[in-house]
Amino acid sequence: MGRCGAQVLLGHAIIPKNNIAQVGPALRLRTVKLMEANMMRLWYVLGCAMALATVLSLTGAPAWARTRGGVTPCELSGVNPAYHKTIFRTAESAAKYGFVKGPDGKWTVIPNCHISI
Repeated sequence: MGRCGAQVLLGHAIIPKNNIAQVGPALRLRTVKLMEANMMRLWYVLGCAMALATVLSLTGAPAWARTRGGVTPCELSGVNPAYHKTIFRTAESAAKYGFVKGPDGKWTVIPNCHISI
């Protein structure tokens, strides 16, 4: 080791601190190549992660997301009309989905509804 005992880790080689200026070009080149290899691995991992994210995004939307805004025609279960103002704003647009407003002000499904949008 060095006279003062301090060491510097350079790549995989331990160089005494007082001899750091005397490191040969071969060791510097090896260190640069190790850093380049690590950067290449990083880019490969990032590229694979991006490819996986792309493939997963292109597999299609889940079934619950394919319905138009979460409202299925002739089906009111789990639907809050306050969140779907474009459908429940007017009686005509609600009727396209098979819904009518009852005398009590509550939305109901048209009897024997068979609408597909």
